[in-house]
This record gives sequence, structure tokens and C-alpha cells, in this order.
Amino acid sequence: MPVDPFDAQQVSNGLLDYLRTHVAPDGLRFAEQPERIGRGMDTHIYAFRVEGDGVDGAWAGPLVLRLYHSVRQGEKAAREAAVQRFAVERGYPAVTPLVFERIAAPLGLPIMVMARAPGVPMLERMGRNPLAIARLLANMAQLHVALHRLPVAGCPLPSEGPLVERRLQELRALTEPAAGDELEAALRWLEAHKGAVIDEEASLCHNDFHPLNILVADDGAPAVLDWSDATVGDRHHDVARTLVLFWVLPIVAQGGAERILLRLSRGFLAARYLNVYRRLLPVDPARLRYWQALQAFDGWRLVADLKNPQSGTIAEARADSVQQLPASLLPELRDYFWRKTGS
Repeated sequence: MPVDPFDAQQVSNGLLDYLRTHVAPDGLRFAEQPERIGRGMDTHIYAFRVEGDGVDGAWAGPLVLRLYHSVRQGEKAAREAAVQRFAVERGYPAVTPLVFERIAAPLGLPIMVMARAPGVPMLERMGRNPLAIARLLANMAQLHVALHRLPVAGCPLPSEGPLVERRLQELRALTEPAAGDELEAALRWLEAHKGAVIDEEASLCHNDFHPLNILVADDGAPAVLDWSDATVGDRHHDVARTLVLFWVLPIVAQGGAERILLRLSRGFLAARYLNVYRRLLPVDPARLRYWQALQAFDGWRLVADLKNPQSGTIAEARADSVQQLPASLLPELRDYFWRKTGS
């Protein structure tokens, strides 16, 4: 049986057994017990350290465990580990996995263990020093451009056919079982207008590129995290995702003051990022609008699915995810979609 990803003691016991079998069997122990430091849609994230005979190199420093929610995520975890290695091998500031397992006995779930990159999330740097926000956004855009300029030959991610065909096929499969009339109409609009982006120049796309997924060390060195949604295709898809995330950020902010501040700065954050990006790489406005509509639709569909008690698509994440969703998120995503379509 898989461990409970929420239970730190179960995770600690299973991880220690695994590491003693695969890394350093003689006396390996925790120098710092695993502590859950985050959770995404796909993973629980634990920080820990180990010590003992045979523990050296990267293993002797701070470590991170990405523990996937479900045994069904083994293939997705494999792609994430492979694309991180691919990016690092080409000089991009990601983190190389030290260990990856589709199913790691005795944890019973997919895992990835990595060195813990130094630094704090870029968003935290922005909060500490508002005068640095413009510079940090410029750095973020430059990092995104550097990713999109990487050669994709040999990339381990699936890339058969245009990205829009792959995305629409995925969205159709996810939307049909619980689609309301308006969601169905929105998806039909995307299908009818896919010609705007069907011809593409393939780039490596991160697809969750935002200031929480970029660590910045004290010396300014970045590290880009969370490659679980990476794909190959039109880079405008990736830029659109970042712009939609900037727009959503103030809606999902936890504190009232933070929410107000982010709403006031929403336009500046997106504009600064996009202006720097397009100084370095051209941006096609029609392509960008289409992908912004598709990204907004994907969020709209996901929130509707989370709120639907009959849906089991992401049952592992439902209970606490629904509680954290502001009531305004779904209508705002829906309105954003229709604005981008011109309807």
C-alpha cells in the first residue's frame, strides 16, 4: 500500500528504507527529518538531509523529495525527470534529479530526489524589495527567452503533431464528461479557431513559469523548478500561460492586503515581463490571444471540475483544493476567456 503523502512519519520511514537500499546502506540516517514544505497539484514536497558512511557529493547537502500523489503519475514523473536532465545538460538552470522511481518501494508512489537549490522564490524577493520588482521581472523574461531558445533536438517529451492538436485532444477528453453548455461552446470556439496557431516553430515550454517556480539565490543565481507540465510546441503557449498566471495571482492571494497590492500591480507585472520578452523574441499578438484563451479555458475547466462532486478526475487533490478556491475565480476565468476571443 502507498504511504499517506500527508503523513510525515510514514514518508520518513519509507524514504529512509528506500535510501538505505539504493544510496548508502551502511548507517545512513536523517541529519534532518523530512519536513513537508509545499504541495502542488501533482506532488508533496519534503525537505530533508541525510548523513552516514558513503554519503557524499550532492547527497551530503540539503535535499528535496518530490512525492507524487498517485501511482498513476509514474509516467508523468518520468517525463519530468527526463526533461530536467535535458535542460541541465544544455546549460539551463534547472536541477538534475539524483534519484527517480516510477514506483519507489517501500513508499509505493513515484518519487524524485534532488539537491535543494539555494535561494528563495522570486516572488518573495519581490515582496522583500519592491524597488527590485522591475529588475526581477526582466530577469524572469530573460530566463524564459533562454528556455525557448534551447534546441529541442533529442528532447524526451512527446512532440508528435502541432501542440494545439494535442492540447485540444486533451481538453476534449477532460471536458466532455462534465461539460456545461457554456464550457462546450467555449471548447468549440477553440477548435474552430485553432488555425491561428497550428503552424508552429517548436520550442521547449515549461508551462508553469512564474515567480514562485523560480528560486533566486543571494548571488542572483536562478533555479527553475516544477517541470511537471513541460511540453514541446509553440512558445506563445508558454508565454500565454505566464500572463494568465499573473492575472490569476491576485485572485488566489491569501491575505487581503496582498490581494489588493497584487490587483493594483497586475497590469505592471504582466506588461514588464512581456515587454522585456518581446525585445528579445518576437511575439505574434493573434497567436498570443488564442493561447491566452486556451489557458484561461483550461483553468475554467479545472475549477469547474474541482467544484463538481460527481467528478473523480483529480480526486486526490479535491478536498483541500476546493476549500482554498475563491468564489470569484471561476467567473473571472470565464470572463477572461471570452474577452480574449472577442466575443
